Amino acid sequence: EEGEKKKKKKKVSVEEEMENEEWEEIEKVVTKKRLRQESFALNATSVNTGDLSVSAESLKLKALRLKKLKQADEERKLAEEAKNKLETFILQTMTMCNDEDVEAVSTEEEREKIKAELMDAEDWLYSDGENANHSECTIKNLELEQLYEPVAIRLHEMLERPDTIKNTYKKLEEYKDAMTSWEEKKPWIPVGRLQNATKDCEEMEAWLKEQVEAQSALKPFEDPILKSSDIEQRLKVITKEIRLIQKTPKPKDKKKKVDGEAAADANSTAKANATAEGAKGEEKGEEPKKEEISHDELR
Repeated sequence: EEGEKKKKKKKVSVEEEMENEEWEEIEKVVTKKRLRQESFALNATSVNTGDLSVSAESLKLKALRLKKLKQADEERKLAEEAKNKLETFILQTMTMCNDEDVEAVSTEEEREKIKAELMDAEDWLYSDGENANHSECTIKNLELEQLYEPVAIRLHEMLERPDTIKNTYKKLEEYKDAMTSWEEKKPWIPVGRLQNATKDCEEMEAWLKEQVEAQSALKPFEDPILKSSDIEQRLKVITKEIRLIQKTPKPKDKKKKVDGEAAADANSTAKANATAEGAKGEEKGEEPKKEEISHDELR
């Protein structure tokens, strides 16, 4: 019985191996596709190209329509840019109204008025202004800028004017020192011109001192009487004159020029005399004198 069991087990294992081999052969089969090429004739029909032509009037209308579409697209882009600019100004200015520096250069009443106008503009932008064009948004933005401009000017002057005054005093002092120095280092510059430049610097110093005192008497939220731009403009005029004086060319030495001309005249006269004497000697039949060389020169 044990032997029969072993034979059965052996027979089963062989069948399994055969089945495995069959499966391996099936997996090795490669499927290939064969392409078949066919050719056939096409029937072409001639068409009169004149039937496809477009009239000049039709082309003109299409061009006009295309132009209008392009203009509408440009207007839409400009309107979007104007809306974004207006929105940005509203948000930034609303934030600035709560800044400490802005509060120092403006009254509470003034700030509240600006805020109210900003809020109205914001409401308009998201309601009636939703379909507003470029021109309408630009006008609205300009109105708000003009309302906030006095505060912006006072803020700018409060921050910039002190440094401008300090630098201007320093520059004027440097100019005056330069005028004094050039009297010795550049004596060819007319003294009167140097003195006039120094006088201009002193007059501007006096004017600036007077304006600073008047400005100090005003409150920060009052419109300034002394602006940085005015100071810079006055200094610019003086600076231009100083640079012109600095570029004054040094005159050429007249003595050397006169000596050079005299030497040239002497050489010309000597050559003329020598030529004349040679001509006279030839007329008399005399041989030209040979230049004698001394023994000392040979040595």
